[in-house]
Order: sequence, then C-alpha cells, then structure tokens
Amino acid sequence: MTETIETNNKIRIEKALAFFSGLNMEEETIGKHSVNEWFFYSVSEYLTVPDTEKQYESHKKYADIQWIITGEEFIQYVSDTKLSAESTYDEENDITFFLGNDYSSQQKLVSGCFAIIMPNEAHKSGIMVKNSSRVRKLVGKVLME
Repeated sequence: MTETIETNNKIRIEKALAFFSGLNMEEETIGKHSVNEWFFYSVSEYLTVPDTEKQYESHKKYADIQWIITGEEFIQYVSDTKLSAESTYDEENDITFFLGNDYSSQQKLVSGCFAIIMPNEAHKSGIMVKNSSRVRKLVGKVLME
C-alpha cells in the first residue's frame, strides 16, 4: 500500500513538472491558477530580503515546487523537529509557521531552477543572495496522498 502511494505521489510530481515545462512562464499572470483536483500553482513577484525577515513554514498535505522565473534567491531548509511552532496548523491553507533562523542546508535558485519541497520539510524562501532583488516565481502545490 505504501509503495503504491509513493508511486502515485511521484507520478503527480512528474506530471506537474511536465506541465510547467510546457508553460511560457514569463507570460503567466500573477495570482492563483487551478489545474485539476490535486494540482494548482501561483505566480508572484517580490523583493528578496535578509533571512532574518523570513519565517520557516511547512505543509502537511501538499508538496511545493518552487520555480524561479526571473531573479535569484536562497531557500533554506531544516527539520521541523528542530524548530518551535509559532502557530498551530492551519488546515485550510495547509501551513504551519515556525520560529528560528538556523538551517541545515541552503540552496541558491536562479532563473529556470526549481526546488521540490515535500510535506513536513520546513523551509523559507525569498532570501536575498547579495542584495535585495526582484524575483518572479511560480509555486506549484501538488496534493500528496
């Protein structure tokens, strides 16, 4: 049973990535876009900030696919067991926020690069590389079984 669920989740992520690779991302409008009952995405633009101005978050139901359209940023990861929850789990928005600034790993994302963040992986993105800069990003949400 577990193997079937893992296979189905992998297939969903692969289908989402295939969908994204067929998009002209620079022409996508800002806002939320529904694809089907298990997959949607949002496009946003923002200025990156120091890591101390961002909060860790994690999700229980959805995996994130964070794809940089233009710009660059750092994304930081840490086990949510090493953090203190700042909020209770918000089931409607599938999110918990955490306190803390330590990280286990940091990844630099540039135009055309993406990161896949599985449920229960605490992360914070939108972190400036050297200076604050404008980023246009697509964040896919893939429902995990």
